[in-house]
Amino acid sequence: MLRQLSLHAGLVDEKDAGVASAKIDHLAEQLPELIAEGHSALVFSQFTGFLALVRERLDELGIGYAYLDGSMTAKARSAEIARFHRWAGAGLPDQPSRLADSG
Repeated sequence: MLRQLSLHAGLVDEKDAGVASAKIDHLAEQLPELIAEGHSALVFSQFTGFLALVRERLDELGIGYAYLDGSMTAKARSAEIARFHRWAGAGLPDQPSRLADSG
């Protein structure tokens, strides 16, 4: 529970869903600079709830991403990996962040 709390208070108690997450805020602050420099980011978490919050922020910022988690079927996972490789191979600067779950 402490590990989840360190990521975002809303993961532990829904009433705290509106509390800011320093980790998500820092990621959102750093990504535009990484993108501008032509880099990408790989974000792992065993907590898919945290990844959902990261996805929400990336959507708000208009930053593209690929997403994998342990609940995906092999077919869906393969399709997402293929989609990622298509835009990564094309060097699309607006698609820098890759999200994956270790589960």
